[in-house]
Amino acid sequence: MHFWSAFPFVRITLAFAIGIVVATYSSFELRGDGFLVEIVLLGFGVGLLLFKRLLKFSDNILGYLSIILVVIGAFYFTSNTKEHEQEYNPDIVGYKGNVAALPEQKGDFVRAELSLQYLLFDNSIEPADGKVLIYVKRDTLHKKPLKYGDDLIVRSTPNGINGPTNPGEFNFASYWGQKGIYLQDFIEFDEITILGNSPQFLVLAKAYDIRQYCKETITESIDGQHEEAIVLALVLGIKEGLDNTIKEAYAAAGAMHVLAVSGLHVGILYLFILYLFRPIRNYRFGNLITGLVSLLILWTYALVTGFSPSVQRAVVMFSIFIIGRLIKRQRNIYNSLAFSAFILLLINPLMLFEVGFQLSYLAVFGIVFLQPKLYRLWSPRYWIINKGWEITCVSIAAQLATFPLGLYYFHQFPTLFLLSNLAVIPTAFFILILGLTIILTASIGLEFIQGIIGNSLEWVVWLLNRFVIVIDSFEYSLIEAVNLNELQIVIIYVALLLIWALFTYRKLRFLIVATVFLSVVSGIEIAESATRASRKEIVFYNINKLLAIDFRDGHDVSLYISDSSESDDLIRFNIKPDRIKNGLRSNQIGYETFDKWDSVGSGIQVKIWNSRRLLRLTTKEISKISVQKKLDVDYLILSNNCCYDLSDVLKIIQPQLIIVDGSNSYWMANKLVEDSPNFEIPLHNMKEYGALTVEW
Repeated sequence: MHFWSAFPFVRITLAFAIGIVVATYSSFELRGDGFLVEIVLLGFGVGLLLFKRLLKFSDNILGYLSIILVVIGAFYFTSNTKEHEQEYNPDIVGYKGNVAALPEQKGDFVRAELSLQYLLFDNSIEPADGKVLIYVKRDTLHKKPLKYGDDLIVRSTPNGINGPTNPGEFNFASYWGQKGIYLQDFIEFDEITILGNSPQFLVLAKAYDIRQYCKETITESIDGQHEEAIVLALVLGIKEGLDNTIKEAYAAAGAMHVLAVSGLHVGILYLFILYLFRPIRNYRFGNLITGLVSLLILWTYALVTGFSPSVQRAVVMFSIFIIGRLIKRQRNIYNSLAFSAFILLLINPLMLFEVGFQLSYLAVFGIVFLQPKLYRLWSPRYWIINKGWEITCVSIAAQLATFPLGLYYFHQFPTLFLLSNLAVIPTAFFILILGLTIILTASIGLEFIQGIIGNSLEWVVWLLNRFVIVIDSFEYSLIEAVNLNELQIVIIYVALLLIWALFTYRKLRFLIVATVFLSVVSGIEIAESATRASRKEIVFYNINKLLAIDFRDGHDVSLYISDSSESDDLIRFNIKPDRIKNGLRSNQIGYETFDKWDSVGSGIQVKIWNSRRLLRLTTKEISKISVQKKLDVDYLILSNNCCYDLSDVLKIIQPQLIIVDGSNSYWMANKLVEDSPNFEIPLHNMKEYGALTVEW
């Protein structure tokens, strides 16, 4: 334990994280009277400290017991958090709750988190815990927009959040489950009764009002749609106006982090404060004044952004760092990082599984640990080159710490991140400061200055967008379709640690072992690629009101879509993730419509691929067709409610498998499922079972 004695909160936080993971993924639960369990755990810990000599515990044994106690405590806290899960109940006819977060626009809907208070049944009312996501159609909200703190009665039955119905698709059920939300409801405004407004946290309500004022101020100051969207995202964390083209360009350039208000923005603000107060920091009480002003400004910025989770994380992190310096306890930056993470996990243990939380702390750790070592490798003579080298070292350090996890979650790597960040990070500094200055000048009535700064900021953002788009246009600026599993990610991190040890201790054995580990990762990829080359498969995707089929012969793929007008979103959210998962071509996915299939009659399309015979039926006139011999096919695809009675179809067609795709209504699909046992032919209902992959 001697090594860990310098990092007490690092080991405590790691133990706490282990307890959270065990509680989340194990079936065993530690629940009970919350106050009683807390008293027992606290009493046990105090007893260890008071009676360690009487019990003849050495420091090592006491340390191990303390770690075990922290793990148990984390296990309890996490189990207690999971206790409030609500499950789907078809007998619910309504529910009462309070809007617990700022409603967000999501496509044609406004999404709000509702903290449940009561469940309404036909003959009773029962108290409830937990949350439900409500999606209200935007075109029905013109009567009155939803606000944080609204007390609502909703006359509807919430459903469970569905998991992915296509391979590789984003798992919304898991995502929201990690936030303790398991129910959702799609409703119209007429199904809602607003009883009043009683926000749970008045400070948060005020923060949302301030955020809305700041949004309106920036919108008035900037005319360009794309420029306005970038400023809102970078200054306030409002990303609703960003279109997919801009987001993909920033992601390909390795600059997506500037569009999510996080530690970078809080760090920029803190550095700006230190620069402004540099003249007084050498005087008496100069550091105290600087620290207190920094805390005030950083928490005010958190207020302006509506206390978004990423800003909360960053401000807590910097606050602990600043307080540590003020009380002369800043001995170890790693302890400060660990302590801030511990505080956040104590408030919400499930935050551990949020991608933003993981990447934020890894990035800061990488900068703190690696940046000074990289920076010392070269000492440029000129100031401008020195600053460029400093930014480069920050970018390399952050990327080294986060890129394995980035590959795991996002399956891509921006190869030109160094070039882009040399321009993006300094520009983000000016955009943030100018954006906050616009808000400040507007609030004190200096509209003339506000307009000048707004015009200047618009030009700065326009130039930044052009730069990012140029970076994105370079060939091989982005490596895509990277699919690594958990084992490979762990191996890569171990290899990175070994490479660090190589430069630190200059021992050849570290290089040899690191090479072996990286060879294992490459070997897994080569083996998977070889397996992929010999595989043939057809993927029938489950798309609402549409049909999409992917034919795959090794690494050669061809896609067919029933409606080309919906192709962009369909490819982005349904096709591309599965292509990446299987190591297939995922950029600029081409497609054809089913008109390219052979037609053997109106509404009857046929395709033969690798000896597999597919027939797609879209007409209701099938019963009028007469044939001398049944059409023998492998897969019969029923689309567009073409079939009311299976017997009419099976008089003409003899399939090995019937597929009812997502273009059919629920009523029609269920009727076909009920009829299918009479014909002893297997039937796959996509609306119930999701996508179908046939492999051979």
